Amino acid sequence: MASIQFVDRGTAPQVGPRGRILANAAATALAAPTLLGGQPWRWRISEGSAQLRADRRRLVTAPDPDGRLLMISCGAALNYARTALAAGGFRSQVRYLPDPVDPDLLAEVRLGDAAPASPAALRLFRAVAIRRTDRRPLADTPIPPAALHLLRAAADAYGVHTRFPYLRSPVRLAAHTHHRPARGVPHAKYPAIRVAVLFADADTPRDWLAAGEALSAVLLTATADGLATAPMSDLLKTPETRELLRDLTGGVGHPAMVVRIGQPATGTPPVHSPGRSPTGALVPATHVPDPTGGGS
Repeated sequence: MASIQFVDRGTAPQVGPRGRILANAAATALAAPTLLGGQPWRWRISEGSAQLRADRRRLVTAPDPDGRLLMISCGAALNYARTALAAGGFRSQVRYLPDPVDPDLLAEVRLGDAAPASPAALRLFRAVAIRRTDRRPLADTPIPPAALHLLRAAADAYGVHTRFPYLRSPVRLAAHTHHRPARGVPHAKYPAIRVAVLFADADTPRDWLAAGEALSAVLLTATADGLATAPMSDLLKTPETRELLRDLTGGVGHPAMVVRIGQPATGTPPVHSPGRSPTGALVPATHVPDPTGGGS
């Protein structure tokens, strides 16, 4: 079976056509949102399938001791890869956590049959190129109900639910996060902060992975609608803040992520931060990763 091996940047992988399709999708995933930085995943590509693995060498243990945010980041990468496949005209099937004795093997994506790319798939893929985390002050303009419906549907597709509360006090929000109002913006004039609270029915690694897929789908859907977004992972750091979020959403489900969302204000757009090169994120299919988490 052919395998991908990146000897150096720019070296063409010696794989067949299906492997190259998967490699390109995995490269697209390098643009996925990474909570706490680090892109904590690796891809193991073979002809016809791609394995997504957690790279625990990139786990930031202090703010993420249980690997919750690592798993959410990996779920986002998985969604980016599948978005690229769908836009390229390919179906894909996913097996989640397929090996009980290898918990770092998070998902296996198998390339399916060719199929015409839908307008929705192409729309999301175009959003991949322009999505940025935008922490500028938001415009004091309501989000259209139709846009909120699309965001809710995007999360529902992965079994993750949403609530859209308004936080009218930036000071209250800043008490639990680093997302403070911009300097020079009086609190009285600061617009209401609308957030999307993503929550799952359970609180397991599988649910965190699904929350990452839903997070990616919500961010891309919002971007395609011209909305500004900023994930607020600080609110997931401790059980206390997660419980605060449960109270905020009526005590339903387990909060997985909060996204600040709204109409973008005018000004300089956020700068894209480049991620790792494909060399660091793709590994040969012939390489057997260390199941203890030492990395691949």
